[in-house]
Formats: sequence, structure tokens, C-alpha cells
Amino acid sequence: KIINFLDSDDYFSENAFEKVREFYNKNKKVDIVALNLINFEGSCGSWVNQDYFKKTQIIDMSKEPHFMQCQVGASFIKREAALKYRYDEKIKIHEDSHYLYRIFRDSPKCGTISDATYWHRIRNNGTSATQTIKHKNNVFNMSGYLLKDLIDFYKKQKNILPDFFQTFIILEFNYYVLEKIPTIELDEKEKQELKEYIENVIDNISIENINAHPFISERIKTRYLLLKKNISLLYKDNFLEK
Repeated sequence: KIINFLDSDDYFSENAFEKVREFYNKNKKVDIVALNLINFEGSCGSWVNQDYFKKTQIIDMSKEPHFMQCQVGASFIKREAALKYRYDEKIKIHEDSHYLYRIFRDSPKCGTISDATYWHRIRNNGTSATQTIKHKNNVFNMSGYLLKDLIDFYKKQKNILPDFFQTFIILEFNYYVLEKIPTIELDEKEKQELKEYIENVIDNISIENINAHPFISERIKTRYLLLKKNISLLYKDNFLEK
């Protein structure tokens, strides 16, 4: 009845399955329940939304838009919801987010369990997928297909993206508004595509959600706001060569 996708590098606390079973026995209308995620090895500590795991509860993301759940290994999903969508083989990085946020569009609620843990390995040798984001293929994978596909998917339901989804985009995309993208590896067609991908993201997030975001720095907020005001800044400071 319940499906989980455990990464071979990661593990659960010993009580995890029992706590998940207890939760679903009491809350039969929630499709996803999440465990608190703690990194180990190459990076230690909890993920940004740790405060939501201080108690076992149900989060309605339409009312609590700053809650995010992006790691499928830390998620237990009802079978009917899990099988409604499939992993997209085109996506090699942040594929968990792409999968989970399609489920959240249909039912934006998530359970949290306070007293069980998902231990997530960040490799010391730097080969974890999220540690190779600067590579050319990953630049396109994240900024291009993944977010464009998700934005299009949400807009099939409503033209304005819900606040909880905008919150997710702003956090996941902040690398691309702050860091210099390695465009030296891109040909002219790819540079143009990347520019269009970034513009699409900027167009679909609101100033209000940028300012209210609890998990990004003022520096990143300023960069987002500048791009909202003047998208041509994409060409400044070698962010994208004109």
C-alpha cells in the first residue's frame, strides 16, 4: 500500500517503518508522509525545513507555502499516488523533485513525522548528483527541461503558479541567479535556450514570494529582484555572454 524509493547510499532510523505505519493508520487521506532528513559524511546537518519536523502533523502546503519536500527517499507515498506518475528518464539531477511535485499539484498535503529519521549521504569525493550541478549537462537538466516541464505541468491546472510551488522554484533555482554559469561549454543555440529557460522561471515567480522566502539570503533575493526588473542583467558579469 505504501511505496518508498530508498537510495543505496542512505538509510532509515530503526523505527521509521513503524512510525510511518502508525501515521497512515491515523491519516488515511494524505498521499505523502516525510521523515526528517539529516545529511552525513561529506556534509552534516538537517535540511532547511527542519522546523516542520518538530512535531508529527499534516502540512497543507496551500496554507504553509514555505514547507518543501524534495527528497523521495525520505518520503513514503500511497501506492495509487505513487503509480500515477513515473520518473522521467530525461532528468538526471533533481529527479526526485520533479516526481514529488507532480503529486503535490494534485494533493498539496504532506505528513511529517517528528521521531524518525532519513539519513542522506553526501559523498566525500564530490560525486553526488547535486555536487556536480556545474557540469554542462546538469545545467540544462535543471534549468531547462526539469523546471520548464514542471511549470508547464502546473499551468495546465491554473495559469498562476501556487505559492508553495514558487517557493520550491526559488530555492532550487537560486544557483542560476547568483553563480556564473559555465557558458564556455555551450554553443550559441544552447546559450539561447538557457537564456529562455531562465527567463521562463523569472517570469513565473512573484516579487512577493521572493521577498517572503525564508531559506535564501538577501543577496540572492536582490539578484532575483534585479532580474525581475531587468532581465538583460543575464548578460552582465559573464552570467551569459551576449
